[in-house]
Amino acid sequence: MYEKEFISSLTPKQLHYLKNARVGVVGGGVIVELLQRWHFKEIRVLDVVVQLNHLYMDPFFKKEDVGRFATYEPLTEDICIKVSEMPESIDGFKYELRGVDLVIGFCDQKTVAVAARELGVPFISSGLITTFLPDGLRFEETSIPDPIILNPSLTSMMRSIQSFEAVKLLTGIGYPLFAPEAIKIDLLNYELKRVRVGRL
Repeated sequence: MYEKEFISSLTPKQLHYLKNARVGVVGGGVIVELLQRWHFKEIRVLDVVVQLNHLYMDPFFKKEDVGRFATYEPLTEDICIKVSEMPESIDGFKYELRGVDLVIGFCDQKTVAVAARELGVPFISSGLITTFLPDGLRFEETSIPDPIILNPSLTSMMRSIQSFEAVKLLTGIGYPLFAPEAIKIDLLNYELKRVRVGRL
């Protein structure tokens, strides 16, 4: 009953898109749990083994995860979650992300963005949050750095916005942001600022 009410804001056609969508995610944690609740068909996670600092920066990770890859329990049997080691090259990312509909970034963003573009799929950036389309502004033409995460609240908010941008992009609800427009999170002043990304 709750699941039916939760997704009632989506039309059957929009929900169909999500239930058949495959998303690649760089870095795991809370974003995987958020994406599950939108019923993505496949969530492909590229990550490193959990370290102690991950426990403080992302509320998903537990003490028993330290030293190994995090495990995720799919909410339903229709959801597939695959976890792989973070590749070291563009070709490695392209291999691991083949067949996905979009990619959500976190670290090593320049490499991941190039891989996504060469695969012909959108890339949702981290830190400054926006979507780079394969035929639009190139990530490597901008000055977006990899995010420096200083607290768990920022991690959770950033990953939440990224996941919803993915939903908007695939369903057509709302107005997804495309580069050079981006969202900057200012927790100190409780603001989401709409900014333009700098160009190199």
